[in-house]
Amino acid sequence: MQYAGERLAFSAAWYSIDFQNRIFYLGPQTPAGPNYLVPGGGAYFNAGGIETSGVEVAATVPLSERTSFYTALTFNNSDYLGTGDPLVDENQGIVAGTDVTGVPSRLWVISLDRSGPLGGGMSAKYTSSRRVSLTADWHTDAYWIVDAYVTLRGEALSDLLRSTEFSLVANNLGDAAYLSAITENAAWLGAPRTVSMSATVSF
Repeated sequence: MQYAGERLAFSAAWYSIDFQNRIFYLGPQTPAGPNYLVPGGGAYFNAGGIETSGVEVAATVPLSERTSFYTALTFNNSDYLGTGDPLVDENQGIVAGTDVTGVPSRLWVISLDRSGPLGGGMSAKYTSSRRVSLTADWHTDAYWIVDAYVTLRGEALSDLLRSTEFSLVANNLGDAAYLSAITENAAWLGAPRTVSMSATVSF
């Protein structure tokens, strides 16, 4: 569903996804695996897939001719379906109905932007807690990340710099500590505060 007016642009989406082919390798030395005599033998199993559903809503509000406010909110639910074989599920640490690793249940983005010869903006993103381990109750902490940028068109300084644009970008402005990339039973630290500057010349 979408709506676009002079003072508000709004969208909403509902989604439902049934993924049924989550393939993984099961070695012959596990209780659930094939008892092959040839070293290295094993088999691939279908772990039953993932079931996902959720709602996303977003809105843009012009505050002035050059300034706009944007926000987006996502509610998500992603669960493992399981293989249907108790031994395989136990060996792989799969419990049907548990949360999918690395997938947050809520995401929220807020941003404020201003265009023009001297522009800039700031955005904040919230990520809720996410499951990391299949076999233990290990969840990440929820966190906020704040980014900001400033742009300057050369025309604001001189006609000679009309085709030049300068930008200053700061990511993770508050230097928050958080876990970003997540795979089953492993997680990596997110990037610390980084600041970069660039100049673009068109000719």
